[in-house]
Amino acid sequence: MVRELVLVCQGCGGKVWDDVGYLWVDTAQVARVGQAQREWDAEYGGGLVDIHDFLKYPEQVTWQAHHLACDPASDDGHYRLAARRLRTQADFLGWTAHLMGKNWLDCTDWNDLLQEACQGGKRIALVSS
Repeated sequence: MVRELVLVCQGCGGKVWDDVGYLWVDTAQVARVGQAQREWDAEYGGGLVDIHDFLKYPEQVTWQAHHLACDPASDDGHYRLAARRLRTQADFLGWTAHLMGKNWLDCTDWNDLLQEACQGGKRIALVSS
């Protein structure tokens, strides 16, 4: 299989190959953000919002990439995608289709990860052939 992508560990900065790490998101934090978004929508949604109220909208939860040994929260119950399952842009597309069925995806910065899978970034690097 051709490799197009590799995760970049946010702990040590090294590349995360196959079975030594993963991409993950904190599910408890996602639940808190989802609740905060619903509360914001109940208070401010449905009409025009001034900039001060708009800036109160909860920030999305950041997906993180780590080697197992570098993960600061490796014992917590997070949603994890093994690095070996994210080798190509097609892998990312497949996971995007899967995750779109989750009601919590919009609480995360998955859209930013899609951009990184196309152009490279701080969590995903493009592998040159």
